[in-house]
Amino acid sequence: YALWALEETPQSESLFEVQLEPERPTVLVLGNEVVGVDPEILALCERHLVIPMQGRKKSLNVTIAMGTAVYWLLYGR
Repeated sequence: YALWALEETPQSESLFEVQLEPERPTVLVLGNEVVGVDPEILALCERHLVIPMQGRKKSLNVTIAMGTAVYWLLYGR
């Protein structure tokens, strides 16, 4: 399995620049809007993804973020 986190970190890649690896099932980890993904779990993730945003907003509701990420990863390319 590929273990990815949707979390803004110094290592984060834009969600819109990555593709799923068809030969590997992918687990996408999300945290809550305030504290994010637990650092111990984040350390286990091989990729950190971020949804690029314009303006002053820094985060999305976790349900909206998950829907955006799953839709893009499955149908965005």
